[in-house]
Amino acid sequence: MMDAWPRPVRERRPGITSGRGGNSNVAGRPKTRDRILGSALALFNRYGFAKVTTARIASEVGISEGNLWYHFRTKRDLVVRHWEQLAESLSERMSAGTEPETVLDDFITYNRRTYREMWNFRYLYRDRAEYGHLDDELEQRLREEVVVKGHAQLETFIRNMIAAGHMKAKDAEIRGLTVNVWLVIRYWLDYLHESRGITAIEPSHIRAGMEQHLSLFLPYLTPGAKAYLAARATVDLPDEFVPKSHVEEPVAVEAGDSREMR
Repeated sequence: MMDAWPRPVRERRPGITSGRGGNSNVAGRPKTRDRILGSALALFNRYGFAKVTTARIASEVGISEGNLWYHFRTKRDLVVRHWEQLAESLSERMSAGTEPETVLDDFITYNRRTYREMWNFRYLYRDRAEYGHLDDELEQRLREEVVVKGHAQLETFIRNMIAAGHMKAKDAEIRGLTVNVWLVIRYWLDYLHESRGITAIEPSHIRAGMEQHLSLFLPYLTPGAKAYLAARATVDLPDEFVPKSHVEEPVAVEAGDSREMR
């Protein structure tokens, strides 16, 4: 069973920009650096990168603005570290393998983790126009470790679904579907911002992104695979995240839908 959303973000290693470690506060209490990162993430997510000042972040943490500058000299340093945290989560997810025998369940896990990450770091997806270009080294790392590997993982899912008899698609369709799914994942919150002026992201917006993502597969999936994904894709999520298409009763599916659906 998955943890309730959103999952707390944990600091794993020093950031690449400040070069300064966190303070060792009282036992069991997060370090100042970690508290800054967590508070900044929550504020950026809620109010937007451009509307949150370093003074506001310092006040939220309960430290002076000078103390905050000791750890992060600018808001962009915070953005870089948040992207590093997200990249670590993405890399962990992309390292998970999948086989034709388990591909539908593996894809469900992939989908749920993808949109959990989007929820936890939603300002990174939504506010790119506000915080701008990252440093070249990090941009290159994200292309290599996230974009390239992400496309490869999506294509592996699709080909395993085909191998298991859960969907039918030609090579050109596989490539197109891979790109379209990636575009929805990466730019869904950008789309909501630009097309509808939505900046206060709610769970329902993440749910809509999940629905849009899954809808791209519908023309290619067998009826049994569609029912299987609909019945299981949102199990254990809070009610507000459950898509309207959620099916309460589980259904059985085998490769090629050889078993009658119940």
